[in-house]
Amino acid sequence: YQKEEKTDKHEININLPYVNIENKDVQALNQEIINTFQAKSEEVLKNETDDIIYTVKYKANIENKILSLIIYSDLKQGTNAQRVIIQTFNYDLEANKKLSLQEIINRYDLSKMEVQNKINRNIQDEQKKADELRELGYNVFSRDIKSDVYKLENATEFFIFDNNVYIVFAYGNTNMTSELDIVII
Repeated sequence: YQKEEKTDKHEININLPYVNIENKDVQALNQEIINTFQAKSEEVLKNETDDIIYTVKYKANIENKILSLIIYSDLKQGTNAQRVIIQTFNYDLEANKKLSLQEIINRYDLSKMEVQNKINRNIQDEQKKADELRELGYNVFSRDIKSDVYKLENATEFFIFDNNVYIVFAYGNTNMTSELDIVII
């Protein structure tokens, strides 16, 4: 699905993937993409009051017989904060099944403790930078470094590329923010 349109009130650039694999997980993914990203583009076009910029793009990669897909959307609507939403999907092409982050960690022979420690260090470093900016008077996104969202078993958004695992913490998935953290393993 592709759509590009620019009017006085809207600027839309949508590129959505369709994964052509006969499997219930893949078909559910395709429907979720339509429900989330295509539906938002149609909503934007119907909105006649707000100035809106909406962009959706994706990247797909096949590596070690794993299809890894990441969809990135950026929405600026009226005076609301800019929002970034990221959705990922990882699929074992040989076994015809969706893969969890735990399964990827096992496949890449990564230590769960080392991965968790890397997540903790990365998030602590980002929060330290945010604290320094806040001390200078800036209004910045704050991370709760004790939050369960940073526990490895709760991380759901990840992407495989060039023999690295990219774990994505996209805060805009639940909040009106463009902030995100990416931990490269």
